Amino acid sequence: MAVGLALAELPREWIVFHSLPVGERGADVDHLVIGPGGVFALHSDRQARKSVLVAGRSVLVGARKIPYIRAAEFEEVSLTTLLSERIPHAASVHGVVVLFDTKSVTVKAQPSRVKVIEAADLCAWLQGLPPVLAPLDRLKISGFVENPALWQALVALEPAEILQRFGELESEVARARRTRLLWLPLGMVLTTLGALEMLLTLPRLVSAL
Repeated sequence: MAVGLALAELPREWIVFHSLPVGERGADVDHLVIGPGGVFALHSDRQARKSVLVAGRSVLVGARKIPYIRAAEFEEVSLTTLLSERIPHAASVHGVVVLFDTKSVTVKAQPSRVKVIEAADLCAWLQGLPPVLAPLDRLKISGFVENPALWQALVALEPAEILQRFGELESEVARARRTRLLWLPLGMVLTTLGALEMLLTLPRLVSAL
């Protein structure tokens, strides 16, 4: 309810869908937002008066780790796969985790592919994004989303294909994490060498004066 009320504040060029069914087990996309800044699948959750810590792919609510990022990425990949098969030039769907009624949300580092945000900041963030979809593109995508055949197609979509693309996404994230870990010691070594070179050069500069 809180996220739906927040989205109602968006201007007319934004189109919002609520509780779209995904799969055969009653799962749904909480909110799908289409606007100048792109297409966004919102995974919303209420954490009443609880402290939330976001550190990359890790989201802690109190002392409990909740797999918000994985859930949002799976919705993102599922909907992007479906839209790209039927509208080849459609923009990719972006996963967003929207939290509300929290005590606090501390973001040490945003995940690489999913945005984590509080409901109170959602509309300002969406409207501040650079435009990537023209009006006709937005109408085409929203018309497709309104068609019940879309959701029947999503149910019928081969799980293996979604899982394959989701696996590729997770592999990409893992490679990026390994690259950062490899570069970190190298950066420390280069910084140390630079400092040593400066210390060795300093006496020569002083003597030259």
